[in-house]
Amino acid sequence: MRDHFAYSSEGRPEGQAFEEYAHLYSHGSDVTRGDGPFHARVRAWRHHGFILFDRFMTGLVHSRDARVTTDGYAHLVAHAMLEGELDWSEPDGGKTARAGDILFMDTTQPSRTMPREAHLLTVSIGRHLVEPATGPVGPLHGRLVSPPATLLLTDFLVSLAHRAPMLPDDGSPVYSRVLAELISAVLFGDAASGSAARRLHAARLDAVERCIASSLGDRRLSAETIAAAAGLSRSGLYRLLQDRGGVARLIRTRRLQAVRSAIDNGTEATLAELAHACGFASESHMSRQFHEAFGCPPGAYRRMVQGLADDDALKGYRRWQGWMGTLR
Repeated sequence: MRDHFAYSSEGRPEGQAFEEYAHLYSHGSDVTRGDGPFHARVRAWRHHGFILFDRFMTGLVHSRDARVTTDGYAHLVAHAMLEGELDWSEPDGGKTARAGDILFMDTTQPSRTMPREAHLLTVSIGRHLVEPATGPVGPLHGRLVSPPATLLLTDFLVSLAHRAPMLPDDGSPVYSRVLAELISAVLFGDAASGSAARRLHAARLDAVERCIASSLGDRRLSAETIAAAAGLSRSGLYRLLQDRGGVARLIRTRRLQAVRSAIDNGTEATLAELAHACGFASESHMSRQFHEAFGCPPGAYRRMVQGLADDDALKGYRRWQGWMGTLR
């Protein structure tokens, strides 16, 4: 089953529910009370290179101001409105998104959103995946697009949310490619914004990611293997991954993310079996790297996950925190 989490304020005292919700979002947004009573429902799914949220929210405010210079987030966010309203503002102005609209935001720039009885599908997608189709993300910040230009993208997101429980968690980049092209279509119509060079760059990254995903358990996986699978020279592969920390770092990151995802989804495999399945030299090797990456050993992380209810905000916070690394 695809990696997911859910949270609802229903049945909780309003003050407690708001504190839980604020903590759930605390690594990406400062949440304060808005007008009227607070209520929120969140379901989220991780795909290759993007995260999809199905949310109903009211009575709160999300802000990204000073934190944009410190948290390292640099992805594109698209809010597809199904019902209600979403007020958006920044230092230079504001606007309101209504049913059928899609609002785009660049997480490197300050912004503030306030939902009013809003049901929306929000997608966060890695900059390196969307810019080959859209060009630079920065100028898209605050762009509001209305129907009919938004209809196909909204339909795609609705279908993803509806089908998510049935989709395999196989690391396939196909949905992110479709998403990037549909975002480009919303913004620019039939005119392609991305350059041929950027699209070629994205295709090569896709080939690299597919090779790593299909060979994760192979301890012999190397730069030579990946370069051959992607149709690149070894030096070309190093240039391609230079701004992502290099080949070895990407392999290690994907292996650690696979271990964390398996634990999040309740695998019954032992830590030794997980280490073998994900290509680590030993359980101790995996444990050291997991501790270094996520702040605690995998055994302790598993016990924490097992001790939390599925709708516990802390469980969602931990899972979402791990997902954000996949957007880079």
